[in-house]
Amino acid sequence: RRCYQVGLVMSRSYAEVDVTQLTNIDDIKAAAAWLECEEARITQELDGVLDRQTHLDTQVGSLHMQLSNLQTAHKDAQKLAGTMSHTCDLAEKVSSKVRLLDLAKSRVQEAMKRVDDVLDLRSCVEGVQTAMEREDYEQSAAHIHRYLTLDENVLKETAVDAAEGSGIGGAFALLRDAEKRLKQIVTEKFDSAVKAVDDSGVERFLKIFPLLNLHFEGLDKFSAYLRTQISVSANAHLREALQVTGDRAGVVYADTLTLLFEDIAKLVEKHQPLVETFYGPGKMLPLVKALQVECDAQVVKTVAQFKEERHIEKKINDIRASFSPKTVSKLEPRELDILLSEMTMCFSRAELYMRFLRRRVGSDLDILAQEDELTDTLAIVEKLIQDSQTSHTMQELTGYYIMMEEYFMRESVMKVGKWPFGGGSLFVFT
Repeated sequence: RRCYQVGLVMSRSYAEVDVTQLTNIDDIKAAAAWLECEEARITQELDGVLDRQTHLDTQVGSLHMQLSNLQTAHKDAQKLAGTMSHTCDLAEKVSSKVRLLDLAKSRVQEAMKRVDDVLDLRSCVEGVQTAMEREDYEQSAAHIHRYLTLDENVLKETAVDAAEGSGIGGAFALLRDAEKRLKQIVTEKFDSAVKAVDDSGVERFLKIFPLLNLHFEGLDKFSAYLRTQISVSANAHLREALQVTGDRAGVVYADTLTLLFEDIAKLVEKHQPLVETFYGPGKMLPLVKALQVECDAQVVKTVAQFKEERHIEKKINDIRASFSPKTVSKLEPRELDILLSEMTMCFSRAELYMRFLRRRVGSDLDILAQEDELTDTLAIVEKLIQDSQTSHTMQELTGYYIMMEEYFMRESVMKVGKWPFGGGSLFVFT
């Protein structure tokens, strides 16, 4: 503690003073005391360092051992860096060779494709002539379809290099002529099959149109053929309806619409696999649109006959007149009972038919949506149905139905409320 105090004082007054220059005895004593304390302090620190010598020697020895390991690691790292550099150089050389091989491979494949195309061209020329002579129109169309996939300009350039340009040009000229003749023949044969109502012939030539890139022409002709079938059968059903007697006479027009919807549904079910297979997905929509046009025409015709035979307009006018207090005679509600049942059947059959269209056309468009990212398939189907004349006609009938149903219920309740029950009391309905 004394050394601490002396040292503190000396640190303030003699720490930076040259003791050899001191002349005062008190200062000399104080400086001597401070020096003794510094000596004790330094001795104590040296003793502490000496006490830690063993520990320090151990650490120094460990550092020497780690140093040798670090030197080994440094050498290994340098060696690894050299190996990696060599590997990178080798990989770059290999990749450049691979790129050259890929380029050579692509050129070889292109050359092979051109050779195959030239061979296919010659095969098409020979095959289409032979098939046309045998009237094998399917095989002829297959050759024409292969010819249509060939690039005439590329093959002509290849042929010029091989000094065969005139032969290639002549082959394409022959195939163009064969294509033109085959399109004319297929169209004529299809029209003949339609006139003869030859279903097998129609289907046979329907399959050939897409091979000649005549997808829309084939579908247009086929839809016209199906529309004719629908028209013939619908007119026959309507004529038969006028001759029906007995229990079904009251719902004969509902039965007529049912037969119409069933005929169209059967045609769609029968031909959808054929159209999807040979014309591709999404082609059922234009076909169904064409069939729906004929369906609309037949529905309008049938409903017009229904309205005339069932005197719908007169009944509606009588119902409207019944609201006038001057009306003496009213329409008998029992006259509407069977009529309302028939209209209900018409609505239910039309709804079933529309569900069928949604399911069939929707499934076809779903396939197209997966391939071409067409997502608004439901809206397309709904637009087809909602814009149809069939839907509009059913909505018009619904308006008539609501008015007649309301009148029927009101008059029936009023009549039942007037029936006398024992003692002259009235039975009241609420």
